[in-house]
Amino acid sequence: MKKLLVLLAVLLIFTGFTGCNKKEKEFTDGTIVLKLTEDFEEQEDEDYDYVLQSGDVLVLCSHADKKFLEENSVSDITLDEFTRFFSEGETLLLDRKFNGYNVFSYEAAVNNTEYYYLIGVYETNDGYWLVNFVCDKGDTKKYEAKFLDWAGKVTFK
Repeated sequence: MKKLLVLLAVLLIFTGFTGCNKKEKEFTDGTIVLKLTEDFEEQEDEDYDYVLQSGDVLVLCSHADKKFLEENSVSDITLDEFTRFFSEGETLLLDRKFNGYNVFSYEAAVNNTEYYYLIGVYETNDGYWLVNFVCDKGDTKKYEAKFLDWAGKVTFK
């Protein structure tokens, strides 16, 4: 009986660590592919090319195509220069370069609410993509590692 109770306790602990994990799912608008948890849902927003939301997390995707680059006189710049173009003026909490993409993060207030933003910047053959992972500032520790993980799984067709 004692062995059975120990076995049940171990199974409950193991289930607690694995049973609550959400499955990963691919989301795409036809060009960008994001691997997030299955609880995300697509949203509409005229200011962004692709938007996903899950509970208290937003993912906002913007495509800076060649027309945008030309209109802003930044058509012949590198990934690092493009990243600086969008991060300039922000007090960066995180600024990293990875193989093929960059990330930076900052905090900002919108409608008197403080948010944490981690932005992945990606170069594609037709311009650049900015992927904003956003949560309430108070949830930064909860999501920062997840945001970095998700930023590393962004791909393009």
